[in-house]
Amino acid sequence: MNIPTLYHFTEALEAPDLLLATLRDCQPRRTATGGIAMSRTSRFAEVEIRWNGARYLLCFPLSGAAIFSVEQTAAKLKYLQTELLTDYLLLRDEMIFTDDEGQPHHCDLILHRLPDGEPLNKCVWQYDAETLLRRVDELEQGLLQLDFHHNNLKAENLIVTPQGRLIPIRYHFARFGSGSDAEQFEALRRLIREEASAGMELHEPTAPAYRTRPEFTGHLFVGEMSDMLIRVEDEAGYGYVDTSNRTVIAPQFIWAADFREGRAEVQTAEGMGLIDKQGRYVIEPRYEIVDFNPYTGCTRLRREGLWALADYNGRIATEFTPRYIEEDEYIEV
Repeated sequence: MNIPTLYHFTEALEAPDLLLATLRDCQPRRTATGGIAMSRTSRFAEVEIRWNGARYLLCFPLSGAAIFSVEQTAAKLKYLQTELLTDYLLLRDEMIFTDDEGQPHHCDLILHRLPDGEPLNKCVWQYDAETLLRRVDELEQGLLQLDFHHNNLKAENLIVTPQGRLIPIRYHFARFGSGSDAEQFEALRRLIREEASAGMELHEPTAPAYRTRPEFTGHLFVGEMSDMLIRVEDEAGYGYVDTSNRTVIAPQFIWAADFREGRAEVQTAEGMGLIDKQGRYVIEPRYEIVDFNPYTGCTRLRREGLWALADYNGRIATEFTPRYIEEDEYIEV
């Protein structure tokens, strides 16, 4: 099969001078144990890299349809002059990979410039709520003037810059002229009202008065709480702890996602799978892609380039076919 996998992407990042075209001298971010610090969204796997003195997200498509869905956005952003958005470039034939028969192929990647700063979900409580709300209003009006709709505007996709601006990232669902961010902006405002406390005004470069959250010690990485569990990384891999930092699912995975509606995607040496909150496999880890949708309760699976759909209990309910399954498809009960 001439379809690239996460293994091929990792291989390219380990040897960018041999397997990448433009980004031959990039440096991927690594975990404390030396591995590639990879994460994934529903359409792309991504790794933060340093290249030409700047930070970027390098995004690998989890299907051919992922690239098709962003082509027009990337093309228009390439020539758009605005301080509200960052570079989002489609790199044609950027990655070289080899199929099972030893034949070389090429794959497109997305290069997305990261602004300096922290994601809003990691620093919202450090700032004055009224100032943040003004910044949200400014961003909403600015994006409307550009006729740009992000369509996935949540706190982890917003960067608070040192100058106090809000810059959205991850334009994988974005469109010019179609969509609406109104509900997502309202959700951001609710988050800010609930979480932000009096502190540093964003426009004042004075020493901040931070409010801290309890720290979970003893881990290489600590994620956000989701479904009452917190994703952590230890020397043995990724696992989950409860709100008292007690182990619930022992670290063992190469990569793991946050829990949503009682399910979490995980990556092992054998492939991707889906687990429940007791750490039991709902879907065994033998697939190239496992993508659970908490809104439909269904999971998209890819095996050897073929797609199928599973129900909430992991029962594969469709045949594996070449047809790409959209994120919002579900099984009629």
